[in-house]
Amino acid sequence: IADQYLNQKINIVGNNASVGFYVPSNTSGVRNYAIFLNSVEDGDFCIYRSSTNNGNPLSGPLTLRINNIGNLGIGNMSIITAKVHIAAGTAAAGTAPLKLTSGTNLTTPENGAFEYDGTNLYFTTGGVRKTVTLV
Repeated sequence: IADQYLNQKINIVGNNASVGFYVPSNTSGVRNYAIFLNSVEDGDFCIYRSSTNNGNPLSGPLTLRINNIGNLGIGNMSIITAKVHIAAGTAAAGTAPLKLTSGTNLTTPENGAFEYDGTNLYFTTGGVRKTVTLV
């Protein structure tokens, strides 16, 4: 199948275990991504990323998975045990599993909200914004 706008080939890949597609990039320094429904994992929706520039995404790591009960896994993990499950980071800078960008706090606090203003981390419960104190 050819994409009429990008003039790129779309690879459709499938067997009795999974079906999906990816658009290979010929641009230098670009990773390829593949989107799959995988019956091996009970119908999970998966996105894979090539581990090398211009490489085959199907031989690369799992980047995102939504399992058959709607839980979201971010990162290369095979088992998702929460509604949102984030893979661990590494010791290298820029690989933290979760990072909040500083910004303006909500005008009206909302229960369950985490906020970071660049100085303090806040959590709102009972309609009251509270500063998270690190000990």
